[in-house]
Formats: sequence, C-alpha cells, structure tokens
Amino acid sequence: MRKSNFLSDRNLNITIIIISLLLMIYSCYRAAILSFTIDESISYNLFVPLKFMDIISYAIPSSNNHILNTLGMKYFSLLFGPSEFVLRLPSMLSHLAYLIFTYRILKKTASPIILLAGFLLLNLNPYLLDFFSLARGYAMAVTFVVVSIYYLLSYIEYNKTKTIIWSLIFAMLAVLSNFSLLIYFVSFVAIINIYWVWSQPHFSLNDLIRRNTPVFIGFLFLGAILFEPIRKLIDYNELYDGGLNSFWSDTVGSLINASLYDRAYPPAISIFANCLIAIFTIIMVLTIIFKAYFIKTKIFTERFTIVVLLLILPCFVSIFQHYLLKSNFLINRMALFFIPLFFISVIFYISDYVKTNKWKIIFS
Repeated sequence: MRKSNFLSDRNLNITIIIISLLLMIYSCYRAAILSFTIDESISYNLFVPLKFMDIISYAIPSSNNHILNTLGMKYFSLLFGPSEFVLRLPSMLSHLAYLIFTYRILKKTASPIILLAGFLLLNLNPYLLDFFSLARGYAMAVTFVVVSIYYLLSYIEYNKTKTIIWSLIFAMLAVLSNFSLLIYFVSFVAIINIYWVWSQPHFSLNDLIRRNTPVFIGFLFLGAILFEPIRKLIDYNELYDGGLNSFWSDTVGSLINASLYDRAYPPAISIFANCLIAIFTIIMVLTIIFKAYFIKTKIFTERFTIVVLLLILPCFVSIFQHYLLKSNFLINRMALFFIPLFFISVIFYISDYVKTNKWKIIFS
C-alpha cells in the first residue's frame, strides 16, 4: 500500500469518489435541464430515425453524424423514450468511464498527491466537462482515447497480449465516435510498433508482422466502415470545419480560448497558458532526446516516453495531413482529446521526477 504524509489510501479513495460523484451529478443535472443545441437537434431529427446501415454508411452525408453517438441516441430512445436526458445518456456513461479510467491510469503514478492533483487536472477542464452532458460524439471519443491509453500502459507493464488488443479496440472506437480521431489511431499504431521494435533484443521482421496481425485486422475493419462515409463527406464538401493558419494557433490556441470560454480575460492569461504548454512540451521532448542519445537507455519502452509520443505524434500527423492533403487543422471540440493527452504526459513526467527526487530524469 502506498502511504503519504497528507493522504492515506483510504482518504484518497474517498476524496476521488466524492469528486467523481459531484462531477457526475453536474453532468446529469445539465443533461436533464439544458435544451438541445442545434447540432444535437440535427442529429436527432436527421440521423436517429435512419436504419442501422443507413447511419453507418452515411445515407445522409453530414459531418454531424457521429456514428456511435447516433446509434446510442437511437437505441436508448427506443428503450426509454426520447428526452434530452435519455438522448444524452451515451455521453454521461462516457463521463463515468472517463472518471474511472483516468483514476486507473493515475494509479500508476508515484504518489497519492500526484494522483489527486492529476485527477483534478484531467477532470476539471470546464470546456471538456460540457461535452459529457451533450448528445455528441466528442465525449465518447475522448473517453475511448483515455481507455486505450490505460490498456496500452498495462500492456507495457504486464506484457499481456489481450491488453494491447483491448487498447487497439478502444482506439478504433474513438475513431467511430468522431472521425477526427483518425490522427490518434494512426499515431497509436506507429507508437506500439516503435515499442515492439525497441523492446526486442534482436529485431525480427517476422515477429513484428505477427504482432501486427490485430492491427491489420483493425485497419481492414475501419477501412470497410469509413471508406464510404469519408468519400461522401469529401464529395459533399462536409469537411469544411477547422483552421488554416497553423497547428499552434488553430488547435492549441482554440483549446485555450475555449477552456477560457472566450471571455475577455487579460491577454496575459492566454499568453501564460500558451507559454506553459510550450515549455512543458519542449522539456518533455528534450528529456526523451537526451536519454535516448546520451544516456543510451531503452527510452522508447518507458511509460513516460509512450504517453509523450501519444501527445506529439498526433500533432505531427495533423501538420503532415494539412500540407499533404490540404485538410484543416483541428479546432475546439474536434481537438478535445489533446487535453487529456497533454495532462497525462505532464503528470507522468512529474511522477518520474518525484520517483528520482532530483532532476535525474534529465541529468542522470
């Protein structure tokens, strides 16, 4: 059992449960009292009445159709009758899973204090919280990303094949919740292959191909489902949302502004947030580079490196996609998954520092 001068395991668990209950009450209350937004109404009126295959195949070509959320709205309303609360149940259930799996991820950190602080960081972003009480696919997508990270970290810890398969499944479910998560899925596949190569004493191409069998199946499955919807979205010019300036100003900047609710705060607050994100990201990347090239450790098999790569690679995929395919940069709600990716990376970095008691993570 882990001990702390400030928090016993029992008190920590009670604190986490209380915070989680309050957050779930908040989401449920909002889901019950808020009127439907325009996007929610479009989803309900246009897509929920469709047959299963028509929803999957985008019989009505619109980026407003988030497949898993639409199916959830459809079948929950058939079971319990249509109401704002019932139609938002998929997102509320996602919130419950998000709370559980952020806690389970943070249980892998160095101390109860870091666990509690990390739990607050991951669960108190006001912009992210909003989507757990809306009938949209964004909350589900973020939750599936977090669940996939948990199983990936468990795979690194215990090396059980079933955990990497579960991780892959949840990464795929994130894509089916919102297509913008394709950049996460591609990055995820690249990272697990980097891990496999670095964790083997002697690299074997046949072994790598064998390990990628579930990945190939996953790609075929996603390709079969996504080909027609994405083709239609392109043909009907439905992929219009996003930014055209840069990843930093569009994706990072929009998330900062959205988290501040576009209020007229002093510009210094936004500048401070930008600088803080940039500094932490640079420090984490430099740490990986330093340990990889100067200390010669197996850095790409460590949990800290994996979670940082899960943050960094989607950024590069987004930038590459923009210049190669002329796609827009993700903004606001489409980029929500970067919020837990960033905070999980920072938390694991701090956790590693606490374990060493000094800045040995950089200068060891």
